[in-house]
Amino acid sequence: MPLESPNWVAGASIRPSRILVASGAADHTKDRVCIEATNATTRPIGISQAGGREAPLPSVGTVYAAKVNETLAVIGEGQQCSDLLLAATLQNGQLIMADSAGCGIVATGAGAWYVAQALGYGVAGDRIPVQVTIGQLQA
Repeated sequence: MPLESPNWVAGASIRPSRILVASGAADHTKDRVCIEATNATTRPIGISQAGGREAPLPSVGTVYAAKVNETLAVIGEGQQCSDLLLAATLQNGQLIMADSAGCGIVATGAGAWYVAQALGYGVAGDRIPVQVTIGQLQA
C-alpha cells in the first residue's frame, strides 16, 4: 500500500515534475520544506506535482508548481508518478537519480541516491511514468 505524501512547502521556486529533497535551511516555523534536487548525494523525498500554479500561457514564461512558501503536492515513496521530466535517455526498469536541474537521469555510482524506477522509455525532454522507490546504490 502506498504511503501518503502530505503537502510540502516550497523553500524556493519549484518547477513541475522535478525530483525534490528536503530543504536543509534552518526554518523552525515550518515543517516539510523542500527544494529541487541538484545532485544525487542527498536523499530525495519524491517528485513535484505535474501541474503548474499558472495556466501554461506564452505570456507566463517559466511555469512553477510552487513558489517560496507555497504548498505543493509531492509524489512520494510507494506512489506512481505519471510525469517525471527526463534529462537523458532511460529504459523501462532503470533506476533514476537527479541531475543538476532536478530532472531524471540513469542512476549510477556507488552511494548515489535514486528516487524512482522507470515504467517506460523516454529521451531528454520527455515525461515518463515512474514508480517512486527511494534508495541508495551499493558498491
